[in-house]
Amino acid sequence: MQYIRHDGEAFLSTRPDILPVGRYRGQIECFWILLDYLDQVDEHEATGMLFPIRMRIQGREYDLGYVEKGAAEYYAREIRRGGDRKYILVVEDADMVPALQGENIAAIATISPKKKIQYYTFGGDAREDGTALSGDGEAGDGAANRAD
Repeated sequence: MQYIRHDGEAFLSTRPDILPVGRYRGQIECFWILLDYLDQVDEHEATGMLFPIRMRIQGREYDLGYVEKGAAEYYAREIRRGGDRKYILVVEDADMVPALQGENIAAIATISPKKKIQYYTFGGDAREDGTALSGDGEAGDGAANRAD
């Protein structure tokens, strides 16, 4: 076992050998988003699906997904089919943000190699003040742009 450090806190990992590459990358990148919101989360779970982590904040469900380059159209289509559920997406590159606009997308983020999370507005401009979600799925003040 090993500890993963995030924002001054340590989280126990039973599989420190799993690196954020290949099939694990999306789930691990989504995990960093979950950690960023953890103080607001009522409950969370791994889904084993296209959106590997689901969390609830003030009764509202958010699916977290990792969008690789070339997959933006596929994710946009799946999100449109998802009903009124809200999504938080991690993208490989900020250039992907405009292709993923939509009313069901609560936030889009990039994560640096040092685990600094940067959230984006739908115009593609980085939010400099940091954001977190309120129960209605809108951006509000909170903990973001953290580095470990």
